[in-house]
Amino acid sequence: LVGPPDPIEFDDTMGRGTDKLTFRIYLCVSIASERAAQNALDAYLAGSGSSSIKAAIEGDSDLAGACDTLRVTRVEDYGDLVVAGVAYLGAVFVVEVYADGA
Repeated sequence: LVGPPDPIEFDDTMGRGTDKLTFRIYLCVSIASERAAQNALDAYLAGSGSSSIKAAIEGDSDLAGACDTLRVTRVEDYGDLVVAGVAYLGAVFVVEVYADGA
């Protein structure tokens, strides 16, 4: 799930050079009580590899020309994420997107 963006930061570099947008991706793996959920989540949290969320997002670092660059900066809220009243094991990935301010 992709969450709403944080407030957009205009003029991150000199003049109208670059604007910054930060948003979060919520990854829910499985019902939190399932033992296999932990192993599944660990593969997604890796910094590289075929299951890595970071590698998948950064694999298209300009979003097909929609931005200048992006990067996954951190993982937050590792543990139970409640969606529609159900607790899932998951994590939240924070993504920073930089785009031309002009």
